[in-house]
Amino acid sequence: MPSEIVPNLGVVFDTSLTMMSNISDIQRLQRVQNWAAKIIFGATKYEHASPCLQKLHLLPVKERITFKILVTVFQCLQGTAPRYLSPCFDPYQPPRENRALHIRLNRTNRTFSH
Repeated sequence: MPSEIVPNLGVVFDTSLTMMSNISDIQRLQRVQNWAAKIIFGATKYEHASPCLQKLHLLPVKERITFKILVTVFQCLQGTAPRYLSPCFDPYQPPRENRALHIRLNRTNRTFSH
């Protein structure tokens, strides 16, 4: 039964992430996620939700928001994101050449004597 419910939980939370802007909203959504995980595993009200979340392979809401943002930025930079998002993220191009790019670093073993 948990494997059938988890994808649906992911969809609910993924669509809700775009609406989250307030800390209290994130905390409220975290409580819903904890409650749902406890229901799936039949945990009591007073048990910790963390083991249930780990068994379901769910990140806490705040970390999931960060993860989704980072994945979206990565996809934009790699060119695999939807077309409407790609123009929003351009790789940083310094205004002038960086001298360190042209210097070949010597990686020889150096010995120091006193």
